[in-house]
Amino acid sequence: PVTAMVLDTIKFIDWLKDGHPFASQVQHHAKILFKEEGIVLGDSPANNVDEPTHSNQIVYVQGLNKVVEFLAGADLFRIRHQNRIAAFMLHQAVEHALLTILKMTMGVKVNTHNLDKLIRYCSMIGFEAAAIFPRKTESDRRLFQLLQRAYIESRYGQDYNISYPDLVVLSNRAADLLELVKSYQQSINRLAVSKM
Repeated sequence: PVTAMVLDTIKFIDWLKDGHPFASQVQHHAKILFKEEGIVLGDSPANNVDEPTHSNQIVYVQGLNKVVEFLAGADLFRIRHQNRIAAFMLHQAVEHALLTILKMTMGVKVNTHNLDKLIRYCSMIGFEAAAIFPRKTESDRRLFQLLQRAYIESRYGQDYNISYPDLVVLSNRAADLLELVKSYQQSINRLAVSKM
């Protein structure tokens, strides 16, 4: 499968002018497949090493806090045998972990609750998130669908059910994703220190 990010040309040019990390990376490393005559992208300014580090630290702390709290909520509701609400909390933990990875590494804010799409976007950076939520076997696909459907169906669907053992497996995978978020932040910190 191919994952594409489509942006308005004017928005992309504005991002370049502002030194947006995603636009800068695309401009410097991506292969141009088509260029319309008359459109000049311009150059992105040199990025200040300290500013992205500070910005990334804020994104990391806020994202990490959300993920940790949603995981705690999932554990509490699982203990109380409120499996549907626990599943919703797990969905939120995974969603916010993936969003945090995208913001920290690419500087991109994505507005979606679709975990499949977020994992595909994260695959532009690395395949670790996809490996945490594999979908090669029928059992893995079923578990991922339970998690994906939890965003709406756990709250509004009459027929949505998830078992305690399924919640435990998904909780463990969400905890692995939390560790991945932490590892990306450590990599970003090491890179910032090496550039000083």
